[in-house]
Amino acid sequence: MIRNGSKFDVNSRPTSVEDAIGACASYLSGTRSYREWKISEDLKARELKNLNLTDFRTKQAKQLRDARLDGKTLGFVHQAFRSFCTPVS
Repeated sequence: MIRNGSKFDVNSRPTSVEDAIGACASYLSGTRSYREWKISEDLKARELKNLNLTDFRTKQAKQLRDARLDGKTLGFVHQAFRSFCTPVS
């Protein structure tokens, strides 16, 4: 809904307000995906390893992952850090 159908490519500079809003939505989505991946990888390396599990195919592993992800938020600092560390062409 926020992107409003924008297919803006974040590898170039936005040329309109709509492109800028689409870029922000795209960055937020990418940041969320990264944080979910990072939390899952940390779980695999620690808790799942201790349970002799390697992935989230079992009910126990899925519940552990879902409990860890529940209530996680992304804020301005996450976005600002990602934007600051990402070079613009």
